[in-house]
Amino acid sequence: MPKELSSHFAQQLKEIKRDFHCHPELGLQEKWTTQHIQHELQSLDMSLENFDQDTGVVAVLHTGKPGPVVALRADIDALPIDESPSHNPRSQYSGRMHACGHDAHITCLLGAAMLLNNMRNELNGDVIFVFQPDEETSHGAKNLIEAGLLNRFSIKAMFGLHVRPEFPSGTIGVRPGAAMSAKDRFTITIQGRGGHGAMPHMSISPIPAGIAVIQALQTIVGCRIDPRSTGVISVCAIHAGTADNVFPSDMVIMGNLRADSVALRAQLRQEITDIVHAIPTGSHCTGSVTFDNSIELLYNSPELLSIAAASASSIVGSNNVIEQPFDLTSEDFSEFSMHVPSFFYFLGASKSPPTAAPLHSPEFVVDDDILPIGARLLAESVLQAQASFV
Repeated sequence: MPKELSSHFAQQLKEIKRDFHCHPELGLQEKWTTQHIQHELQSLDMSLENFDQDTGVVAVLHTGKPGPVVALRADIDALPIDESPSHNPRSQYSGRMHACGHDAHITCLLGAAMLLNNMRNELNGDVIFVFQPDEETSHGAKNLIEAGLLNRFSIKAMFGLHVRPEFPSGTIGVRPGAAMSAKDRFTITIQGRGGHGAMPHMSISPIPAGIAVIQALQTIVGCRIDPRSTGVISVCAIHAGTADNVFPSDMVIMGNLRADSVALRAQLRQEITDIVHAIPTGSHCTGSVTFDNSIELLYNSPELLSIAAASASSIVGSNNVIEQPFDLTSEDFSEFSMHVPSFFYFLGASKSPPTAAPLHSPEFVVDDDILPIGARLLAESVLQAQASFV
């Protein structure tokens, strides 16, 4: 992999990313995005695979040589967020924005495809490029696996990346083992009995019981889990009532839990369940909870650490390869990591990390100068992996 790439290549990536940024599409609606990815791949000698999915692209670079098959993945969906009007370029669609950097991820993967296509004589096996839809709702990776992606290809290793505005541009974060949190969404229903606001004795308001449940949930992490573990329980939505003089019949509480291990995840689910079943009874209410929209723990294969570290060091220098702390956000790349040896990088993406807007913010921006870094990192990971596994 050459140390320096042409300014033309960097400018080409910026223009590609601009197109995707201006045309964000939500999960399973990425029709324009899919067509544009296919258009960008047309100039490359690759085959497109059909998995009967409405959106997303899987492309294969066939080398004609036996060797380990390596896969690269990028997510392609956007978020239902209205982008800051001060941004230029800016989303052309109101209420939709690439606020998690997936436009940059697409661009880095397309850049890696360009680089590897030009280096196919140096490859010792085929390369799979996975442009995955619907990451934000946690279904996209699972849908592709169920459609047969991992059955069709004998993938020896898989790599992905995510931009991180809290890290300076030109740095790459790596972490072996548990890297990103397991997650469950919970929906709690407190059932009471509705009635007139002037007659509390003839009603059973679920609101006091719901408040008590919320307060108790906040004690779980501080009082019930091993302090050496990392977990969080967040209440993010409360729905109850429609008028100032009517006691509602029920109260719905929504939030999520996150954990750094399978065991802690199970404990948090049980602690929440126990609280929801016990506390409302003191107010003559009943409580129930469901867990869904689950994401598995993202696990970076330790056997790929040396490959990942060498790849990152060759691109940005060893001084700019940082140890990524465990991340309590979640990523459905974890679904792939459960089935094949995988490694997920964290790509520094801000010129001013202390003041940079976070992911999922209307103010979030990516430093486009990091696009060639991400492209080279993914391409170098293929070269290093194939050389290591031959």
